[in-house]
Amino acid sequence: MLLPLQRSGTGIRSYVVRTSVDGFANNLPASVTTNTNLSVVGTNEFFWNSDAITSAQNGSTITLFGATSTTSVSFRFYAWNSEAGTGTFSIDNVVFDGSMAGTVTGK
Repeated sequence: MLLPLQRSGTGIRSYVVRTSVDGFANNLPASVTTNTNLSVVGTNEFFWNSDAITSAQNGSTITLFGATSTTSVSFRFYAWNSEAGTGTFSIDNVVFDGSMAGTVTGK
């Protein structure tokens, strides 16, 4: 799953992705491709490295579980560490790369 994202100068600095497979208990495995504005810290937590960068960033990659699921799966994006209550954050155009069987729905 690839995540292009953007933040305001006072938006969040940390975010994770979790799934309903384990009741949203654990962060999915995270990595960053070639983008030096993002890093992975802690337990699969993405971190926005620079306050000065507010343009859209690509390169956040989540590794989806390899097991087969026969029930629907939901994803949640958790973001925190905002520098002001008025800060903004957005994730657009989430891309699932691989194969799936069944129906995909969005909310």
